[in-house]
Amino acid sequence: MMSDFTVYIQADLRYGKFLLEKVGVKKVIEKTLQSARELDADNVICGVYDTIENLPLIEILKDNDVEVILSDEENVTKRMLESLQKVKAGSIVRIAGDQCLLDVSLTRKVMSEYQRQKMQFFREESPSNSVLPDIVSVDVLHKYQNEIIEKYRYWDALTDKDDVKRLRMPLPTLMFNFKAHCYDSYRTCNKIVESNLDIYDLNVKCLNWMNALNSDLRKRGVLSSWVLPYWDNFFEDDEGKNNPWWTVAAVDFLTPRLTKEMKVFEWGCGNSSLYFAQYVSEVTSVENDFEWYEKMRDICPSNVKLSLHENVENRDYCDAILSCKQKFDIILVDGEDRNNCTRNAVEMLNAEGVIIIDNANCDYTEGGRKYLNEKGFRCLEFDGVLYGCSGTKNITAIFYRDGNCLNI
Repeated sequence: MMSDFTVYIQADLRYGKFLLEKVGVKKVIEKTLQSARELDADNVICGVYDTIENLPLIEILKDNDVEVILSDEENVTKRMLESLQKVKAGSIVRIAGDQCLLDVSLTRKVMSEYQRQKMQFFREESPSNSVLPDIVSVDVLHKYQNEIIEKYRYWDALTDKDDVKRLRMPLPTLMFNFKAHCYDSYRTCNKIVESNLDIYDLNVKCLNWMNALNSDLRKRGVLSSWVLPYWDNFFEDDEGKNNPWWTVAAVDFLTPRLTKEMKVFEWGCGNSSLYFAQYVSEVTSVENDFEWYEKMRDICPSNVKLSLHENVENRDYCDAILSCKQKFDIILVDGEDRNNCTRNAVEMLNAEGVIIIDNANCDYTEGGRKYLNEKGFRCLEFDGVLYGCSGTKNITAIFYRDGNCLNI
């Protein structure tokens, strides 16, 4: 059916640890090669790094009539460019070895449209690229070769090129990456193949469950916080309550323990400012970004005292708390210079007070966390789903002592 295409298989057992695992009765790489053959391209090639670890892969490729091009080049992009001398077709259809659920029918349509419109580049950006290849003109690869080899992946050099004709077409949007590139996705691919499931039906069912009226993700406002732009979005649940940009579990734990008698200090204003303002008597918030400060100044309710401290380097920002005339029940460290802020927080904390550090899994909070440990604080960590960023790992940590105001 198709002509003027060469299929390029990108595979390496050093990184694709599930390539030799089975999905149904075939190995992942064998299932991928079977689908690649169904595209009726001129030929199928694979540039393989020449190492003993790839010997089982090379054997399978040759058994499936794939032209193997051995290379001493470790860089995957440079290795593909090296293989161009073996390509007589006008375009490469690049398929990853772990794309065992490649949608052959849809790929054929894409290839046909690519030819019909005389395009030079196709790549789907969403998880739908797990069931679709990318396609690129050999001439384009030659033209931008010097730029391409400087990038992590070849498409990084082509995405913004105005003179490269990129195919855009309406395609199904998938919410799951159906490549067998990690244990979870491999297990999912295996179950789909074994049970002959339809990935598009599964996709629709999952979307329906997430958006159902009784969906906890929807009711808590987590889903909408993932959908809307995080830099210009304030997270609200079904009852119109604001929620901070923390792990959901931390919010669930803290909310019922907040009282109208509490006073809060925070470095970094935003969702947390609006959240605390709903439950405590007073929030003192310090911000270093002028534009964000102006935006929040017009939004914050009357019990939020917002101040601007732009100079982080000379300690104006971290020392802002030291000029306060009162100590605080809760101090949130969620802005700049977190380690110095944490040290100052201890000085301005009530005897029953607690300190909250968001992103406690990040290196830039390590010094502050160690300091609190030295000062006798214990730590309660909340690791899980995060408002504002779907799929992002985050830890919101509460540091406390005996007799604390949260009764931990």
